[in-house]
Amino acid sequence: MVFRKSRRIAQDAHAAAVRIYSEDLTESERLAIEARCEQDPVFNARFVEAHHLLGALDDWRDELREDSLYRATYGKHRTGSRRIVRNVVAPGLVAGVVLGFSAWFVATQYSEDADAVTRYATQVGEQRTLTLEDGSTVTLNTRSQILVGMTDNVRRVVMDRGEAYFEVAPDPLRPFTVEVGGQSITARGTEFNLRRNGDGFALALIDGRLALHRQGREPPADPPWLDLRQHPVENGSLARDEFGLVAGAVVDFNAHDQTFAAHHDSNVARRQQWRQGRLTFIDEPMARVVAELSRYSEKPIRIHDPKVGDIRVFATLRLDSIDEALTTLENAVPIRVVPTLTAIAVLAAETESNALH
Repeated sequence: MVFRKSRRIAQDAHAAAVRIYSEDLTESERLAIEARCEQDPVFNARFVEAHHLLGALDDWRDELREDSLYRATYGKHRTGSRRIVRNVVAPGLVAGVVLGFSAWFVATQYSEDADAVTRYATQVGEQRTLTLEDGSTVTLNTRSQILVGMTDNVRRVVMDRGEAYFEVAPDPLRPFTVEVGGQSITARGTEFNLRRNGDGFALALIDGRLALHRQGREPPADPPWLDLRQHPVENGSLARDEFGLVAGAVVDFNAHDQTFAAHHDSNVARRQQWRQGRLTFIDEPMARVVAELSRYSEKPIRIHDPKVGDIRVFATLRLDSIDEALTTLENAVPIRVVPTLTAIAVLAAETESNALH
């Protein structure tokens, strides 16, 4: 029942986003969409998702506009529709965006140029390096998915889930933009690591510069540059702001309240250690270690004693063998690892196995 309701909300939201593009949209319809966005955060998130992905296709949709099946299904493309939607999705509304492949596909399934949008994904424990048509390289971590669109004017990626490392090829005529959590990261000749956490994200800028700005806005030509060495940010807002970052910057964005924390990390390269097939933990709680390893495991790894979660860990763990990583932990700290049919249990060393039953 809950699934059906959620699916219905998503369908309504996607239909509303498509309706915004209709030439005969009425003022009462626009106000009704605005009201529902204000009243229903889930509907608003799905609406923003669909609108941004539809809008993202403007640069390569000339053929789509001439497609009779598309026109019959979605109506005529409305010039200036972005202005209308900005009025609908006001600053006070929930702006967290759950970006999904389904919404993008709905917008492109009738286009003769639909192959301009390509999905890349990895399975549990898999890492994959891609060379895009512009020469940029993207390495996907475990359980990750991106959507890539390239035209003569834009290079756009949607971070749908998981984690990726971007090595952006310079192209002064085509900004490279990654969309995640309702925000846009625009780079030219830059290397950065990006991890999606729910609707938020963690960004680590390894080399070069980039701009962080609200999704749907034009990338700033000369944003204000944050000096995170001297002035780290604890509770910044991205509701209206845009700014530039330099190498060493680390940003954690919370989509729920549209705030972020940012600081300079002199050892920022460690944040992409996963590309070398290992993770290093320095005085980290076991709970975080287990959460990280679970991302690479077919079976969920669960801590059965809250005290175990507080154990501090100093270790470098290999990612190509979760069993070996867990054995390393057993040898380093007082825990026991007990595989079950459906999960892997992490217990205090003195705990009996029958405590699981």
